[in-house]
Amino acid sequence: MNENGSARLLLVDDNPDNLISLEALIRGFFPLCDIFTAAAAEDGMSAALEQDIDIALVDVRMPLVDGVEMCRRLKAHPKTCSIPVILMTAYKASTELKIQGLDSGADDFISKPVDPAELVSRIKVMIRIKTAEDELRRERDLLKKHMKKRTRQFKSAETRYHALFDGVSDAIFIHDFEGRFLKVNEEACRRLEYSHDELVGMTLQDIDNREFGERIPERMDRIAGGNGPLIFETVHISKNGREIPTEFNVRKIDYKGSSAVLSVARDITIRKKSEEYVRSLTRELIKAQETVRRRIAFDLHDNAAQDLSALKLKCRMLFDSLESESPAIRKTVLEIIDGIDKVISEVRNLAHEMRPVDTQRTGLIESVLNDCDECMEKTGIKAHFDYSGIESLNLDFDVRVNLYYVIHEALKNIMKHSGADNAAIRLERSGSSIVLRIDDDGRGFDIDKRIREAEKEKRMGLRTMEGRIRLLGGRFEITSGDSGGVSLFAEVPLKQS
Repeated sequence: MNENGSARLLLVDDNPDNLISLEALIRGFFPLCDIFTAAAAEDGMSAALEQDIDIALVDVRMPLVDGVEMCRRLKAHPKTCSIPVILMTAYKASTELKIQGLDSGADDFISKPVDPAELVSRIKVMIRIKTAEDELRRERDLLKKHMKKRTRQFKSAETRYHALFDGVSDAIFIHDFEGRFLKVNEEACRRLEYSHDELVGMTLQDIDNREFGERIPERMDRIAGGNGPLIFETVHISKNGREIPTEFNVRKIDYKGSSAVLSVARDITIRKKSEEYVRSLTRELIKAQETVRRRIAFDLHDNAAQDLSALKLKCRMLFDSLESESPAIRKTVLEIIDGIDKVISEVRNLAHEMRPVDTQRTGLIESVLNDCDECMEKTGIKAHFDYSGIESLNLDFDVRVNLYYVIHEALKNIMKHSGADNAAIRLERSGSSIVLRIDDDGRGFDIDKRIREAEKEKRMGLRTMEGRIRLLGGRFEITSGDSGGVSLFAEVPLKQS
């Protein structure tokens, strides 16, 4: 189209008179259009290539190169292939000629002599077709441009994705809900010492040790049900049998149009070694504390209590020697003797409380039963101890001592603070773990508030209990219901001497 929005027409005919009359006819109906004329097919081709032609009217019968051949050349050239071509033929052109014209790409035919109304109508139709095709072509070009841009963006994003997927220091697994690997990154292959082809097709069960592998179905069910992300610890086994402590972060994703699981595995070997070092130091600290407690308890019992008893005896002798003195003086001496009695009782209780229980000699079960009897004697609280599967176990020293002191501290708290009538202690073996549960029917308390208050007052009972369980590599939970009562749960790995 020209700047006025009108068509640009090309007229090709070897007869100059025909060109003049045809141009005049067209201008009569389309005064704003641009018209280019050519007396031969070669000149017409040149004009079509140089000008932005909208419609070409081409005479069929021309010397050297006829209209059919010119049409074929126009349709074959990428710059002119979209120009609608109307072939002008003699009156009642043969069917064979029309077939040749259509095969060459002609869009329409018109017979000579040209009927003005018919010509105008056909030109208008061609203009509409050309306009629509140009619009479609522009849309196509815009779409191609947009697609190229999006393709570049996609390739850039894909490059960044692969750089991130294979460049991170964590192992990444994409797998189905059966645990079968669909895709893994380079770090996963390096860490587990498998090739990419070996690892893809394996399952989580193939790389987890047996203890953790048994939990995989339950965890996959939770992820499939939308309960995620999950974060947990496990142990992977490399191709050469090396154990790798691992933190797993697992979530549900869409992968290639289907639901799958993205698992990011972090090697926590260094963290575990650090935790073990801290536990080792804590064990030594606890042993040192037990030694100090034992020494203080013995000193209180053997020295302080004995000295106070001797002082009491002297005061009694003094009282007996004061028969002739006034009643007021004798009363004062009696009060001193009563005070010394109370101090002696408190010192002995303190020595008893600080004296470490020899669980090796008495056994864990017997030590806890003794504490339950003492709880009943001192407070009337019925403390029932139930145990299962631990009678024949020769528990590791750290497990035995720390479990005892957690139970002992819990009973102390029940006696001092709960107002309970009953307490139940349950200690049992569960697979490769020891499970402890302690419940009371007291008034309960706000756990978080109590911990904050205790820390502020430098009372670390609950924190110490939790620390002892963590020291053993276990789990510790304490809850209190709205209706009262407190429940303590602890689970530690089973270790025997």
